[in-house]
Amino acid sequence: VYYSNDKRTSFQTNGYANFADIPTYDNLIESMKGHDAVLVMAAGNQDFKVPGIQSLIALNEEINDRVIIAGDIDLKRNFESYTTNNAGTICLELNEQGTCASEQRISDRYLLAPGTDIIGADKNGNYRPNSGTSMSAPTISGAVAILRQMWPHMYGGNIAQILL
Repeated sequence: VYYSNDKRTSFQTNGYANFADIPTYDNLIESMKGHDAVLVMAAGNQDFKVPGIQSLIALNEEINDRVIIAGDIDLKRNFESYTTNNAGTICLELNEQGTCASEQRISDRYLLAPGTDIIGADKNGNYRPNSGTSMSAPTISGAVAILRQMWPHMYGGNIAQILL
């Protein structure tokens, strides 16, 4: 579920037909200007062919070179987890030929990382296995941090490109 324009909408109940209120994330885009931070976003866990609506930020030309969408891979079975949203791209605007007007693809910003049965702390201070793209995103964020530490002079877009 995402929050946009004071309305609650769910992909599971409304699918992709409810695009009138696509969030633009202008505040997030504005906050990413002027520095080289890399944004790592979880793709979502609904087993869709495309990442969740929040991943559309990866199509924004002002910041997309610094956005990575995290998908979940199940290392035990050597393939994507059965719940991860895949790397497809929804075309929001068609050109005169009826093909996608943008060359930007979410799949160009999509990276798989281990996210199934990741042991982590729970709210009671115990440890338990967790699964999903929210477990994959910290792994990719850690890789961003390691590269930033190794090469502090490197731009965020270069770091994202190395990982992708």
